[in-house]
Amino acid sequence: MKIGVAGASGFVGRALTARLAAAGHDVVALSRSSAAVPDGATALAVDVSDGAATTAALSGVDTAYYLVHSMAAGA
Repeated sequence: MKIGVAGASGFVGRALTARLAAAGHDVVALSRSSAAVPDGATALAVDVSDGAATTAALSGVDTAYYLVHSMAAGA
């Protein structure tokens, strides 16, 4: 199964991405920076506020997890 994880470089995202990849899933790890994404996943640097970029990154994904929280001041 191809699984997308938005927020893959965060605490929960890293753990989920690693677990899914270890279970043999094809994991697409979306984050602002691909530096902190676990091995075994395809890392993509994507700004999830860009709908077109996010849609393109999730092309062919069967299931997606959205683990992104607001980083804006006052939010």
